[in-house]
Amino acid sequence: MKNVNQTIVETFREVAEYLETGRSGRRPRLLLTGMGSEHGEENSMQAAVMAARVGLDVSYIGTLEGEGVTTVPVADEEAGHRKMVELLESGAADAAVTMHFPFPIGVSTVGRVVTPARGKSMFLATTTGTSSANRLEGMILNAIYGIITAKACGIQEPTVGILNVDGARACETALRQLQQAGYPIRFAESVRADGGAVMRGNDVLQGTPDVMVCDSLTGNVLIKMLSSFTTGGSFESTGYGYGPGIGRDYDKLVLIISRASGAPLIANALSFADELVRGGVQKIAKAEFALADKAGLEELLRQKREASAPAAAKAEVKAPAKEPCTAGIPGIEVMDIEAAVQVLWAKDIYAESAMGCTGPLVLVSDANEEKAKTLLAESGFDTATPLRIVLNGNAIRKSIAQIMQGYLAQIGITVEINSYEDSLFNTYKSDETAYDILLDNCGGSDYLMTIWRGKFDANAYSTGGTINGVYDDKLQSLMEACEKDNSKANMDAFQDCLYSHAYAVGLFNAQMYTVCRDSVKSISMDGKQFPCVASCTYSWN
Repeated sequence: MKNVNQTIVETFREVAEYLETGRSGRRPRLLLTGMGSEHGEENSMQAAVMAARVGLDVSYIGTLEGEGVTTVPVADEEAGHRKMVELLESGAADAAVTMHFPFPIGVSTVGRVVTPARGKSMFLATTTGTSSANRLEGMILNAIYGIITAKACGIQEPTVGILNVDGARACETALRQLQQAGYPIRFAESVRADGGAVMRGNDVLQGTPDVMVCDSLTGNVLIKMLSSFTTGGSFESTGYGYGPGIGRDYDKLVLIISRASGAPLIANALSFADELVRGGVQKIAKAEFALADKAGLEELLRQKREASAPAAAKAEVKAPAKEPCTAGIPGIEVMDIEAAVQVLWAKDIYAESAMGCTGPLVLVSDANEEKAKTLLAESGFDTATPLRIVLNGNAIRKSIAQIMQGYLAQIGITVEINSYEDSLFNTYKSDETAYDILLDNCGGSDYLMTIWRGKFDANAYSTGGTINGVYDDKLQSLMEACEKDNSKANMDAFQDCLYSHAYAVGLFNAQMYTVCRDSVKSISMDGKQFPCVASCTYSWN
């Protein structure tokens, strides 16, 4: 009787859901990780509330709460991603929307944009991730990934166009071979006078095909431009984001947005996820791959790989016993990533290739991480982790960071510049693990000690360290000596300690100019070097 009652209750809930939102059936359970946005965590929660108001079942992973949204509390961004994976793998959630995810090689994301000329939705296949280390093979697979996604969104026979990039003609030839062998592909026709399935920039703007096929780097640039061209690039306002990771036998439904994505786009991404779950995207993927395999997909891909392989290609090495891979080694080019994995396999270290937010990764166990880095370096791979410069969106600081990046590159040091909006920047600058170099301003109205005290007096911080996590008893004793007697000798000793350990380095002192009419005879400035209007001297005619 209990089961019958429960069934009746669920039926009435579904009826109520349909009457309220127009959606029938069980609501897909969606996750959104909100920490890490360049627009602050509030931007992410705003998107979750927007999605909940139109009937979506959203659980927000972060620190905020909102109307109609279930919050899964976590301490930080990394913990949020662990919780997201846990909920997906346990079956407690059907899909997740997040700002980055290390997809394995073979999985890439199909974005969805609203094209400006016609206001038409178009799928970009693909926008992040790597379908294959072989460019042509990757574009062939991208076409299938795009078809899968479009069909899951209700387009029964999506039209397919290939963007006019390197490999477009070869990709078209391969897809037509599949079509002739029985795989159903409906090619689009370019709006340009000469037509054809190879698309031009005009076709991007007009949304000529339902699915636009390209490599993921080109797709990434296109989706950034199409989603933020009205806002100057800093706020992605339109479209549905970078889309779901699609690949053969891939069983997680994870959709990507970026740190620059605004609340309207993120809300659309959640709606996109809901649509994909309801459309049975993973069932459709199995069916499409079965059709493509029947038409000879694997043999076609093998032929393309062999045609582009060097004459003296090495035999593949057998993989060692599989083990959990939780450490990521960055820095290796995507075209070399599989070769790097083979190097480690040959040394009996199990490794996998993946695509992270900032590029390709070689995944190994924590125990093998340092050994793997050494072996890869000995084999000629660059595995150096880039230095991270963190700053806020200030244009002057961005220019400084780029100058530093250029100088350091000349001595072989790779630099990654991470710019954040103020609230997120203020969070990161209190976490010494979030950066290697922090560009911040220091200022005071009177004495140099005012600046030093605020940044480097360990007594002012509950951690016992300074603003950048420095724990140096000598620095603290020199600080205290300056507090008692701010003589030149004491001040010089403290500054020498700062500079010699590179705890902090002054780069420049911003110049401020005051322009006034000739009737102003003298200007009085306050402690922050702003004019005190009431204290200035004037001459009136």
